[in-house]
Amino acid sequence: MRALKLVPNSIALAALVIGCGSSDGTDDTVQFDSVVSFGDSLSDAYNAALEAGLADVDGVLVFDDYAESTAIAEDPAAFGYTNVTAPSCGNNAFSNPPDSPAGPSIVCNATNLIDEATSQFAFADDVHPTPYAHQKTAEAVLELMTSVGWQ
Repeated sequence: MRALKLVPNSIALAALVIGCGSSDGTDDTVQFDSVVSFGDSLSDAYNAALEAGLADVDGVLVFDDYAESTAIAEDPAAFGYTNVTAPSCGNNAFSNPPDSPAGPSIVCNATNLIDEATSQFAFADDVHPTPYAHQKTAEAVLELMTSVGWQ
């Protein structure tokens, strides 16, 4: 992986903006299609306003996380994921109900991951990305930045 070059005491002449992602994929969201539809509508509206507002601003690059996350949900293996529906965090101190098989990511660690291999899962809990998903997003953003000549 390439390291970014930091220049002390310099002024940024460019900015990267990441739009809202899609809510496709997680087990809980599948159960609430109307909520997913509403959330996606909000993401669409926000992303459209963001892109329109920044369209004429020099030095701003917008990463379309919605399109990226939708593509991942449609073909996880093409992006290196083994699972984009189940959370990787198992039951933990904040699980609700207490006997729930999954728990929130805030206290997720190596001792309470679910039993299967989770290193290439997309979600830590119902909504939060895993470290692997953050890494994959960073790689996609770096690819976009490189494609327009940013170094």
